[in-house]
Amino acid sequence: MIIRVHARGTLVGAAIRRAYAARAVTDPAPQLVAAWAGSGELADLEPAPRPGGYDTNHLAALLAEPMRAGATTPTRPVWRCTLELDPTERRLTHQERAAAVRDLLDEAGLAPHGDRNAVRWIAIAHGHARVDVVATLVRQDGRTEPASDDRHRCAHATRNLEHRLGLATPPPGPDTTSPGTPRAAATRRAAPPSARERLRRQVRSAAVVATDEDDFVHRLRAAGLRVRLRRSRADNSVTGYAVSRPALPGRDHPPWFGGGQLAPDLTLTHLRARWAQIPRPSETSTPTTAE
Repeated sequence: MIIRVHARGTLVGAAIRRAYAARAVTDPAPQLVAAWAGSGELADLEPAPRPGGYDTNHLAALLAEPMRAGATTPTRPVWRCTLELDPTERRLTHQERAAAVRDLLDEAGLAPHGDRNAVRWIAIAHGHARVDVVATLVRQDGRTEPASDDRHRCAHATRNLEHRLGLATPPPGPDTTSPGTPRAAATRRAAPPSARERLRRQVRSAAVVATDEDDFVHRLRAAGLRVRLRRSRADNSVTGYAVSRPALPGRDHPPWFGGGQLAPDLTLTHLRARWAQIPRPSETSTPTTAE
């Protein structure tokens, strides 16, 4: 996976038109795959085709709305990046692309999971291999988002996404297995995954496509895993979960692993914050005039 953080711009409309532009005649039609929390239905935001491109005026006005209401506006308030898969990497599903962008913006600090006042942003997919992200750097509470160290943060987030989505591959190394050599490290990484690693992959796959907690638990059980919910003694609310594989006849019961034991981003608290970012049908935006 390759990420490019582009130079910041001044015009929201120009950035969105650029994101919707095809690079070649054979490019698939662009599609809005994700947007900021509270944006409403994606189908209502999707620009209508028009001769020579798309009518992006309404979408540009929505992204610019916090800039007009903010106390100050940065000189270059438009932030853009492009995520692109290598031809050798597997294609991502619609849900995986949307979740990848949300996780990227969370780790970059632009739109943390659960922050309903974060910046407004949209993600436009061109087929299964490329996603363009456009954001405006004034938060919905009127404060300016500095997006400090964004290139380094995005690069780190991309490496994490490769790991979570199973896209990373061992780098080539010398033809030797001496301890400490790159080839030896690659050989160790290529070893069969442990029981915990297999569970981690299954749980992460379910978490990426799930839309809420109930959907997550349903997907885990549909995948053949056992799920145990941890509840509070005070009010019986769910505070965590654990998963295990089914026991095989004549064998010991497989161990249980809590979400936090699998990975820090698989705790129920972290997953709830991620799901809170997924737009709901009831979350509508106030219509504004296009700029």
